[in-house]
Amino acid sequence: MELCSMRSVAECLRKPSAGRPMSVALMCDFAVQFADAMAYLENRRVVHRSLAARNVLVFAEDTVCHELVCTDWS
Repeated sequence: MELCSMRSVAECLRKPSAGRPMSVALMCDFAVQFADAMAYLENRRVVHRSLAARNVLVFAEDTVCHELVCTDWS
């Protein structure tokens, strides 16, 4: 398992880094990645049962790309 140095999407939405809110483009990127992850799980016939912003980690953060990773802590 890799170490995730960033926070969950829920935490990023509540308390944005650097004191500035997330851009609409970034939130749309998060939504697309989240939808891709759900489609991947559906294609594999996997039921996550706890897919929420608290279980999606922002894994990489730079000026161009944010990589999201779906997790399950239950």
